[in-house]
Amino acid sequence: MKRLDRFHMRAAWHMACVNKPHINPDGSWAYPPSELILEEGALHPITYYVEVRRQTIAKFIVNQLIFNFCTEGERRRGSSPRQYWREQTMDLEAVRDEAQVSAGVAAEDSDMVE
Repeated sequence: MKRLDRFHMRAAWHMACVNKPHINPDGSWAYPPSELILEEGALHPITYYVEVRRQTIAKFIVNQLIFNFCTEGERRRGSSPRQYWREQTMDLEAVRDEAQVSAGVAAEDSDMVE
């Protein structure tokens, strides 16, 4: 995540017009605060974009029929102890509740049309 954050800030520096890194008279580089760079470019920290994408993926996963089968089934023996991105914590309950509310609103709308 640190590497991704550094890349994001370098890209923001290239997009900035006012708050660009510059060379001081003594030859050292001066970098403006990250908050100013992001504010100038109307950007968020990279962690924000990653979290939004993960929640979008979570919405897709929750709506799949196999999701309940996988979450309620037994864990396989001998599986890898590593934690992949898809195994990290996601707010699946909130997404599931949101999907149910959306489905209820859609059902009410279709009843009103009939």
